[in-house]
Amino acid sequence: MRAAPEEEGGEEAVGRGSAPAAAAGPPWALRSLFLVATSACNLRCAYCYNPRGAGARMGRRVAEAAVARLWASPEREVGLLITGGEPLLDFAAVRRIVELARRTRPRGRSVSIALLTNGTLLGEAQADYLARRRVAVQISFDGVEAAQRLRGARTFARLDTVVSRLRARHRTWFRNRVSAAVTLVPDAIPSLADSIDYLLGLGFADISLSPAMGDVRGWREDLVPALDEQFAGVYRSSLRHFRRTGRVPLSLFRKTRATPFPPSSARCGAETAGTAVVDVDGRVYGCPPVIGSAIDRPEGLLASALEAMRIGHISDPDLERRLPAYRKALERVGLFDRRDAYRSPFGACRDCAYLRYCDLCPLSIALAPGASDPTRMPGFACAFKRVSLKYRHRFPRQAEL
Repeated sequence: MRAAPEEEGGEEAVGRGSAPAAAAGPPWALRSLFLVATSACNLRCAYCYNPRGAGARMGRRVAEAAVARLWASPEREVGLLITGGEPLLDFAAVRRIVELARRTRPRGRSVSIALLTNGTLLGEAQADYLARRRVAVQISFDGVEAAQRLRGARTFARLDTVVSRLRARHRTWFRNRVSAAVTLVPDAIPSLADSIDYLLGLGFADISLSPAMGDVRGWREDLVPALDEQFAGVYRSSLRHFRRTGRVPLSLFRKTRATPFPPSSARCGAETAGTAVVDVDGRVYGCPPVIGSAIDRPEGLLASALEAMRIGHISDPDLERRLPAYRKALERVGLFDRRDAYRSPFGACRDCAYLRYCDLCPLSIALAPGASDPTRMPGFACAFKRVSLKYRHRFPRQAEL
């Protein structure tokens, strides 16, 4: 989710506070920070691995400590992402976090604020506020009714209405700061191309597409041809859109990376700790998929990953000094090893033509039920990446967007 940095001056300069004092130890070069406003959710998505409890909510002191920690970073431009659960279940908390970040922004610094939501609770009052405060919004929307009903029964009509209203009422904000996030499951493969066409028709200028993680049911290797056929349709419609408008809404097809990943590198940047997540209770983790409030009774490799991802508590003045131990803990789990040392049901990653471009989340390994091998990629996730990268490579190279 990308949001434009906040502009200098104007209303944001009013009441601006001084930067909070940095915590003890070397500065933590945070570039972005996720805040879990609440672990509660109003949906029960079939493929969601979050627990089904009532959920907890982030208190004011935790939010204040988190924002202060972000401003203690030496990075000039930072990102603040408000997530859940479903954060719109506590819109008062969302407003407090936004106003706190704006009010305490030091001079010469900028912050992009984004809200990650399922969109079903996004009413006119909430939308008016978010548009006025230039908060980017990512809506989890899987596409046509056949796909969306797998996320939540009877949610398609609601989201269709919400998005149409946003586009009509806040045209500029919608075009520049509202995006769609599609999570693909095997049962939704037959409607993938139609879903992307539908979202393009709604006017989304930014669409992300990723495979579901966790207990992904219904996947079989003989579904690869169907997945390929659907991506061929996505490719054709995206190409037509690009030739007509010069824009590439589907982030998978944007060729903005100057160089591919070295095969010997880790599979992601979690070990750099440039991004962190503050859970509802103030505990800090290295990555959003594996946090305490999102995992119910973890076992085996998942339990090890969760423990390794736990950095400390946001109010701990020595939190930065825990980072070396955090990085060593990640190494011991083995999920963040050399990318060419992994394998999937399709073979060894080192033999894959797309290895240098694969950014598949290694935590998808740990989230697979019964996972014990930290080098074994799930079949569905691997198939998704292999097919999507095939069509990404065919897509024309465009200017930086």
